[in-house]
Amino acid sequence: MRKLFRSFLSLATVTVAAGGGLSACGSGGGEKTPTDPIQQAPASVQANTPTTSSAPVASAITIGVTVRDASGNPVAGAGVSFEVMSGGGSLSPSVALTNGSGSATTQWTLGKAAGANQVSVTVGNLSKVTFNATGVPGAVVSLEKVGDLQEGAAGAPLASPLRVKALDTHGNAVPGTTVTFAVTAGGGSLQSSSATTDVNGFATAGLWTLGSGAADQAVTASVGAITTVFTAKLSSACASTAINVGASVNGALSSNDCQIAGRPADVYSLVNTATQLVAITLKPTGFTGKITVSAGGEIATSDQVVASGTPRCVFPAPADGCHSPSVSKADDPVTILSPASSRSVTVTSTGAALEGSYVLSTEQSAANISGCRTVFVERNIATNQQLESSDCHAVYGGGNPTYYSDDVKIFLTAGSNVTVTMASTAFTPFLDIFAPNGSYAGGCAGVDLSTGCIIKPTATGYYLLGFSALQASTGGAYSLNIQ
Repeated sequence: MRKLFRSFLSLATVTVAAGGGLSACGSGGGEKTPTDPIQQAPASVQANTPTTSSAPVASAITIGVTVRDASGNPVAGAGVSFEVMSGGGSLSPSVALTNGSGSATTQWTLGKAAGANQVSVTVGNLSKVTFNATGVPGAVVSLEKVGDLQEGAAGAPLASPLRVKALDTHGNAVPGTTVTFAVTAGGGSLQSSSATTDVNGFATAGLWTLGSGAADQAVTASVGAITTVFTAKLSSACASTAINVGASVNGALSSNDCQIAGRPADVYSLVNTATQLVAITLKPTGFTGKITVSAGGEIATSDQVVASGTPRCVFPAPADGCHSPSVSKADDPVTILSPASSRSVTVTSTGAALEGSYVLSTEQSAANISGCRTVFVERNIATNQQLESSDCHAVYGGGNPTYYSDDVKIFLTAGSNVTVTMASTAFTPFLDIFAPNGSYAGGCAGVDLSTGCIIKPTATGYYLLGFSALQASTGGAYSLNIQ
């Protein structure tokens, strides 16, 4: 490139003979008249098109510069280099020669991502000229759903709001677009029938209250001809029986019971009078039992008590920073850390056998999350806990160092953020987050957990939260708040 520039510059200058005159080409040796311009080396370069602009992503704009000599005359044949510095766009051409007016231009195609783009222009050793352009999102071509496939009772709002993210053809969020929402099946209602997308491209209809017109309910979100459909199902309205913490009941599943997903089910309303750990145990006879705890949305299920076969590792390959799996077994209680309130406990069956007798018992569990047992938590809790060596361990480097960790599970809905605060005078709080599929979903490193860390779930399901200390092999008391 440096060699090419030298050849370009030779075209923009004339040769000075040893005697001080100008050597001329052609026969006759005629002298230059006073009206002939005498070109010199490039002395300045200036933009001849706007240096700041905006245009749709992936679109092309023209940018150019003018090169002049020390006397202000345009320099023809000067080599000009155009280079993309940011934004991922392209240039055609990337190298050019100035024309008779001293100008050179190029077509700049902006990158596909919305945001800043920059091009730098170089002529020899002269100061560079910089062009900046903002790529703006294109038209909406798709709507991404958040809050789809929920289940609830007729006449009651669903647990999570309906949201859409407006995207252009390159996957950029499109702000400032009006989205309309309409109930198209079931006869329910929405908090809002239209909304404008925010800077992140999201618009929300608020909570969806299901109707009683059909088991399958639907809401359609639209931007012009672009649509997407949310669906929800009516859950069976089963009557519940109250049960207090510390009590047990003898029951039986039969064909006369309320039906949920085609299976008989018994529903209990568990009355909890304080924020505490509650253990719920089911001992079935004649069938394989299942417990589900809910309150406007799922909180815990016996299906999630036993640790999955997927290790929870901060670094998956090679595996490092792995959290030890729960020691809970299939017939162990469903243990929830719940605030003072009522929670629905549903007993049903899995497998071929649908009916049989059972004993359902509840009791206050240990005061602290301990022993690396499976514990489910939910929003709206404030509790004091203790890190200790008997907790789960987060292991690095084959065991050196090792960190104590209170690992808990929480059911989260995609797009429904949760704020966690954790404070301690004994150690620096730290939080690891693992997604429902077991992959590491980040943490709160560098965030002051005492003022709150926002968890932004991108999938619906059970997340594993590991509350630990930044210091290895360190325990002590801490406060925890989940909202």
